Amino acid sequence: MQVSETDNKDDAYSRATIFEEDIGLDIHSCLQFLLELFERWLTPQTSQNITINLKREAAKSVLVLSDIFVNREHFQWMYDIFMELYKYHPAEDDVMMQYIVIGICKAVSVLGLDGQSVDKICRVIEFSLKSSYLSLQICGLFGVLYILEPHPMSSLTAFLDPLINYLTTKLSEVQLMSFGTSYQHTLVMLSAAFFIIEHYVDDIKDTNFFQLVLQIVVTMISASDEVTPPVIYHAIMRGLERIILSFTLTPDESDMIIKLSIDRLSMPSPERALSALGLLLTCMYAGKIESEANPGQELDAMANVHTIERVTILFDRIRKGLPSEATVVAHILPSVLEDFFSPQEIMNKVIGEFLSSQQPHPQLMAEVLFKVFENLQRQSQQTAVTKWVMLSIGSFTQRTPLAMAVWGLNCLLISASTNYWIRSLLPYVISRIGKLEQVDKQIFYTTALDFFVNKVCKCFDPF
Repeated sequence: MQVSETDNKDDAYSRATIFEEDIGLDIHSCLQFLLELFERWLTPQTSQNITINLKREAAKSVLVLSDIFVNREHFQWMYDIFMELYKYHPAEDDVMMQYIVIGICKAVSVLGLDGQSVDKICRVIEFSLKSSYLSLQICGLFGVLYILEPHPMSSLTAFLDPLINYLTTKLSEVQLMSFGTSYQHTLVMLSAAFFIIEHYVDDIKDTNFFQLVLQIVVTMISASDEVTPPVIYHAIMRGLERIILSFTLTPDESDMIIKLSIDRLSMPSPERALSALGLLLTCMYAGKIESEANPGQELDAMANVHTIERVTILFDRIRKGLPSEATVVAHILPSVLEDFFSPQEIMNKVIGEFLSSQQPHPQLMAEVLFKVFENLQRQSQQTAVTKWVMLSIGSFTQRTPLAMAVWGLNCLLISASTNYWIRSLLPYVISRIGKLEQVDKQIFYTTALDFFVNKVCKCFDPF
């Protein structure tokens, strides 16, 4: 086994220090004692009289202890012990083989690989993936992820062929069986598939692996709630986000995922719709980064048109979604508008939605308006805020009934104000929607006077 020159400093060292300094436990001595004991129990030459159950528990204990190994020699020891067991222990003992496979792969992830070791570990992985025991297949998948994740894009492509062949077959079977197998098995297969697409795009570009995986996951998340459990649905959405952020997709592939997220955003389940919202936002921001890195007037214009369409969908979710969903969308909407649009492009839409009689959540739109104005004021665009208030104030006065007109004007003028005490009234004013009492009138007089004296008179010539 070839040991890497660089020493990876992980949490094991800090945990050992905590044990020694705070608890008074010498972790080094304890580990040494336990490893010597487990070596006698696990080494084939010295364990003839040890029961199989004790061997299994010893192997399991070594895996647990490996989380607090404090030097590379411990991982080298674990590798040697488990490789010896792999050679001589009966392959039919799938319980023991689970620990052996995971132990070997975990040690390799720390120690690194040379040319000879790659062939050995490949055989271990292939053995586990070809096993008839599902639990051993799962351990093989976790094992290969242990190896690939610390060293992506290195000389570990030898593991890809057996892994891709396995995933191609098994994911198709899971799709056909409607998740009749283990959820854990499906989740780890999805993790492996997304990891390959994310980090080994050049190695799979001549295959149809990505297209196949995309077809399978689209089918999975397009199924009903009863067919696709939430844990699988959310895992797929997070995996697609990772692929988008790898910036390895073609424009057609990116568009397919964007359309998928838009379609899923309209689902009746708020949890699933919000998961799709995360994917849509990831696509939007990834597209923004790419367009900034490759400037082009025509491309930017088209991207802006698409972005406007997608933001319109977000406004629709506030209007049509459940209160919990609308609250989440309203919370992130001002930041999205600020990142993608100029004030001229967004203010008409924001004010129009706030005034709309079809808007079931005017309180949320009041908060959106407040944050949009706040963002503009932070960018020293108070004049633009004042002009938009002047342009729209007539529409606010025409709202019916009168209580809603006064309430809307109060929200508008508070949002446009730079006075700290007036701005702090917004939560109270929002809570008084539909009321027209003396306190509401007094707030209107105060905010209107503040706007005229501090905004109109300063921004425009005297009448």
